[in-house]
Amino acid sequence: MLKIIKVLKIYQLLLICCLILLIPSLAFAETYKEWTPKENVPIDKTWTIKFNEDINRYSINSDNTNVYIEDSESKIINIKIENVDTKTIKVIPVNNYEYEKTYYLYIINTIKTFNNDGNLKESIKMKFTTINPPVIVEEFGNIKGTITWQYNRYIGTKADTGARIALIPKNLDKNLDNSFFCSVISQIPQGKDGIYTGKADGYGYYEINDVPIGQYYLLLVSRNTFSSGNIYGWDANTLKSVFSENDYSSLELNLKIYKYKFTTIEIKKDKTITESHDFGYTYI
Repeated sequence: MLKIIKVLKIYQLLLICCLILLIPSLAFAETYKEWTPKENVPIDKTWTIKFNEDINRYSINSDNTNVYIEDSESKIINIKIENVDTKTIKVIPVNNYEYEKTYYLYIINTIKTFNNDGNLKESIKMKFTTINPPVIVEEFGNIKGTITWQYNRYIGTKADTGARIALIPKNLDKNLDNSFFCSVISQIPQGKDGIYTGKADGYGYYEINDVPIGQYYLLLVSRNTFSSGNIYGWDANTLKSVFSENDYSSLELNLKIYKYKFTTIEIKKDKTITESHDFGYTYI
């Protein structure tokens, strides 16, 4: 019986010790004054914080422990602090926030006043939610035409059957892998990386529909006329700006074998533009 009583007393002492250790953390748990939540916040929002009194800007930690932003999963967001004047700072996200997501801005009262005679009176917490992603309504246009060549002076004009037609967006990222397109001048699937292609039929006719509006480079490549092997300087420099070095090398081989035409066009909403070309006589 005495042994049981001793064991119970030990448990009581352990319980008291745990409570003693817990009470300080409860007593010093951070409390916040909550500002009014903000909705529909732009994803690049810079917060301008104006204090009631001059602050010591050096008391705002460079590691952002007293001014910081967390997402809804308590992940710290990378920000930078900009001092505007002795009462004002700007909180700037290094990268844009995500769309339609909740964040929390914290301002902790460890920030000191200008004369270091005290800290801010209270800590601040503000919830904000970013805007929904924009609704992108794509608009389309079309292109058509006829590609021909000259067989000889007796037979004359013939369809350039199999000629390749390509629409290459002017803002194409050259880091993308377009090795397949540059090898065969045909894009699969259609529209991958913004490139649209077509092929002339037995009448030399081609048509490419539902192309997003915008500025494009138009590349026409014959399949019945051979070239002199020359590529014009502007053409080469422009193609190098939208294709990687390896991809351009493959495309260059095609353009040195077959005659080509390279120009710029604009696809307009609900319009069909016509771009035809005759490659003339073959070089060989």
